Amino acid sequence: MSGPPSDRGLQAERTALSWSRTSFAFLGNGALLMVKNLHGAVGPAAVIPAALAGAVALLTYFISFRRQRILQHPAGTRITARRPVYVIGIASLLLIVVTTIGQLLR
Repeated sequence: MSGPPSDRGLQAERTALSWSRTSFAFLGNGALLMVKNLHGAVGPAAVIPAALAGAVALLTYFISFRRQRILQHPAGTRITARRPVYVIGIASLLLIVVTTIGQLLR
């Protein structure tokens, strides 16, 4: 009696899709912050949250690309995503704090 069928290729695809969605969400956040700032006085401090969202989106995209390569060729590599998940979590919290402070100072 054999076990359940393996979906080894699907795991990498699901991981790549989830990281891509996260990257796109950060990019959308930055775009919304920029659109909001277009209708008012734009100072250097008003652009910081949008720039941070763009940077986090880029970081998430690069982590996504790296994770996809690791999952496609797992031979001898560590495949846990503990550090990248912590990095993105901290970046998300930092983005929330910076955006909140920016809105309160406005």
